[in-house]
Amino acid sequence: AEFETCYALYEKPGPHSADGMTLCPNTTYRVAHIVFDCNGASGSQSFLVPAKKMEIAQEIPKGAVDLQVGITANVDMDIFLYDAKAKKYVVHYSKNQATINDKSRTGTYEGVEVTFSGDDRTSPVTETVALKGTLPFACSLQLQNYADDEAEATMTFSYAGVDPCPSPPPGCAMYTEHVSELAYEAILEWSYAQQVTYISAEVAWEAWSGQMAMVGKDEGIMWASFRKVFGNDTQVSDVTLWMVAFRYLDTDNNGLIVQSEFESGYRAYAYDATAATQYTLMLSTSMQVTYTTVEEAWASVQTYVTSESGIFWQDWDEVCKQFSSSGDIDWKASFMYLDLDHNGYISQAEFETCYALYEKPGPHSADGMTLCPNTTYRVA
Repeated sequence: AEFETCYALYEKPGPHSADGMTLCPNTTYRVAHIVFDCNGASGSQSFLVPAKKMEIAQEIPKGAVDLQVGITANVDMDIFLYDAKAKKYVVHYSKNQATINDKSRTGTYEGVEVTFSGDDRTSPVTETVALKGTLPFACSLQLQNYADDEAEATMTFSYAGVDPCPSPPPGCAMYTEHVSELAYEAILEWSYAQQVTYISAEVAWEAWSGQMAMVGKDEGIMWASFRKVFGNDTQVSDVTLWMVAFRYLDTDNNGLIVQSEFESGYRAYAYDATAATQYTLMLSTSMQVTYTTVEEAWASVQTYVTSESGIFWQDWDEVCKQFSSSGDIDWKASFMYLDLDHNGYISQAEFETCYALYEKPGPHSADGMTLCPNTTYRVA
């Protein structure tokens, strides 16, 4: 009986994501590198930190017990602990910013013993913060990357639990109907970007192989790596789009986007060739109304010719607006119609194809009808 008591003492945490984190419940989505488990955990997470930028690497919840967290990187990178409610740093390398700093590395803050390893500038850089006790306030772990390029950081952590333990788990947010709609729109945008960049889903999957990892027998893209695959950190109503896009693609909610899920997302944007033809014809008409020659039209868009290849796909929207201020031209469909070599640019030759698409009719009668030839007379 005493042996059985020993065996049962450890309470297993919930199911885990592909990268070892506790899985967020199905009604939520992941918003942080560490998803806190009520019973405590330890582990590590690797991710990219943008160049010359400070960002919040992790929100730390009120109630975290005996938390220790550290960062290792091959470039100069600093770790800070910030109390947003009090609007001040708990840990900072500078003594002018925090009482716990590079010169004074231990202290007490709000009843919690805090230890800082100190400012490290020698590669590999390692800095850690340890909090002894139960955290009576929420705070954020900030990272500053001083390098000219993005750099990988590895965050190691351990904690004894979260008390009291909130729901959903810290590191997860509710996946409401509104959020799911934002996720769908984000996937459509991402899908379009992939389609104009890569000629097929298979080619796109191969192109992102550097962001993949093997988890058991499955190869896929884990949560932190999807940030680079998605391509931006855009937020809408405090919702970070790459995070909800990951949730949308990860249909089995295992924390890993496998090839079939990736390819499904790639195909989300549906190209309508018939509609694209009509939109491009409208654009061609506007071009010819505005400029009498294709040379004049091409000269007018030189602001957007940023490469020898021509006009980048993200700039085609502005080109369409230049010729049709009403915004009735679907620039995405028009771009895919014209980008015949599928290189993500509209070349001068492709631009000239667009200009020539509209064929001007012959001379018109006073009421707008095509004039009958001189040897005939009008009967209708």
